[in-house]
Amino acid sequence: MSKSKNTAPNNGRNRAEKRAAAHNPQPKKSSKPVWLRIMIVAIMVVMLLGFFIFPLMR
Repeated sequence: MSKSKNTAPNNGRNRAEKRAAAHNPQPKKSSKPVWLRIMIVAIMVVMLLGFFIFPLMR
């Protein structure tokens, strides 16, 4: 009988852990590195500038 008590989940503890996790969310780790984000933004800025400046230069 004591074996089944040890294997049963402790619902009160689980609830307390979930509540604590909700109050203190873990920072999500992004799969994309920062340099890739900067490159994407830079390429989009260059494309946007080229879209407006290139026709004006003609």
